[in-house]
Amino acid sequence: MTTVERLGNCKGRTVVSDGSGAEYDEETELFEQECDGFMKDFVSKIFQVDSDISQEDKSKFGILNQHSAGRLLFSRHVDNQRVYCKSVPETIFFRLVQYFAIVLFECNQADDFEPAKILMNMCFTFFLEVNKEGEEPARQFIVPYLREQPIWKSLRFWNAAFFDAVHSEREIPAISRDVWHSWSPQEQSEYKECDKNSTFAKLG
Repeated sequence: MTTVERLGNCKGRTVVSDGSGAEYDEETELFEQECDGFMKDFVSKIFQVDSDISQEDKSKFGILNQHSAGRLLFSRHVDNQRVYCKSVPETIFFRLVQYFAIVLFECNQADDFEPAKILMNMCFTFFLEVNKEGEEPARQFIVPYLREQPIWKSLRFWNAAFFDAVHSEREIPAISRDVWHSWSPQEQSEYKECDKNSTFAKLG
């Protein structure tokens, strides 16, 4: 039995060790490595029109998404796919809807906001191009299909997503006191206005 199968089927259980933490750390590392390999392969299959996702893979996907590592790795591998394509055929589009829904359900159950935030962005990234006779092609995004997901109605999620976005924006090195005082009042005012606008943009 693989580490994924052993840990994946032990949701909520603690790995017994000799007290040193070595066994737990090793098991966790192996679990994350195998989980990463599985999710990379699974996401690759989602984006291949002719791929066949077996019932066994679907079952393992469901199990791994009961763990934070599984949810985060899935969302990151989906995010990596956008460099190759954003416009996807119908088969892939509805696969994404299906598997996003599974992960978002588990995110809501676990109050796991990071992968949910990544998938929210992906819902506005991947689209199906719809051609109607006599009209310009229209882009149909994933978000309308997942609008009723409970996590999108959670104030805790939106608060976490907003503060995380603001925090990420402000990880840019802070302006030193000396530099600040070297600026003219107009430059200081413009900087404050820019910072305020950035915060409101994140809120939007």
